[in-house]
Amino acid sequence: MYNKKYLGVLTVLFGLGFVLLFTMFWACSSDSTGSTIVQGDLSDPAFTAVRGDVDDMVDSILHNIHNPLTNPWGFPLDSTTLNDPDDEIWWGPLNPEDSADYDYSNGWHTMYVLHLSASGSEIYYDSMAFLVNGHFWESPAPGVEEIWYRGSYSLNNSTEDEDLVFDFTTRVDIQNISSYIASAAGTAEMITTRSYTEGTSDISEQFDFDVTFDNVDLTRDELGSWDEYTQVGGQFTADMTYTVETTEGGDVEITDQEWVIEVTFNGTVSEIKATKGNTQWSFDHNL
Repeated sequence: MYNKKYLGVLTVLFGLGFVLLFTMFWACSSDSTGSTIVQGDLSDPAFTAVRGDVDDMVDSILHNIHNPLTNPWGFPLDSTTLNDPDDEIWWGPLNPEDSADYDYSNGWHTMYVLHLSASGSEIYYDSMAFLVNGHFWESPAPGVEEIWYRGSYSLNNSTEDEDLVFDFTTRVDIQNISSYIASAAGTAEMITTRSYTEGTSDISEQFDFDVTFDNVDLTRDELGSWDEYTQVGGQFTADMTYTVETTEGGDVEITDQEWVIEVTFNGTVSEIKATKGNTQWSFDHNL
């Protein structure tokens, strides 16, 4: 015969367990629903505020992957080369107030260039190394199998409408450049800050991209040259922080947005997914 008191305790415990189980199930279901990705409207102001900078970031990353393939055969081995206005290189020509310095050490060709103008300045600090069979090769001649590129670019520019500060660092290792398809891997950081006045408010916008890429493939053009590329393959991701600081009178308001940018290269088009929270915007960008 069952003890009625004991049976009552079991009944209470069973009831509490059922309630707890139901609560956990409901909470998990709620979390699952809350994390469901929804497709965003491409005309949404939250998206249009960042799309232009996302497009620029994709172009800049691809430029710094591709440019080392085309430039090494014209990499200046003497900074005086920059004074030739017909020399098609990244940094030239130099104006009278500009300065430049070239150095070669431990396998690395390094170029420092400072451009000055009435509205601001540009600074390039680029290094490039050429490898054959895993060994540094001083001359950037045909037969080189790998290129390592380390680039740093800074821009400060002021106009009546806005002040612009742009900093871009890139680390790229490119392999298989003696074949028809080269493959690049590396990292980059790109920070753009714009300051301007809107009505009675002073506004500062900053886009900070941290980029990681692996196995981005570029295919030579129809003539077998790296001057242009016919196809791009691979993908990369970027974490973007978008910060807006608004100052009006003595009041300062700061908002931060965290985004994840996923880029897939498909021929001459980049397929982009930009995600903030549980909203994702999908769009194409022509390369």
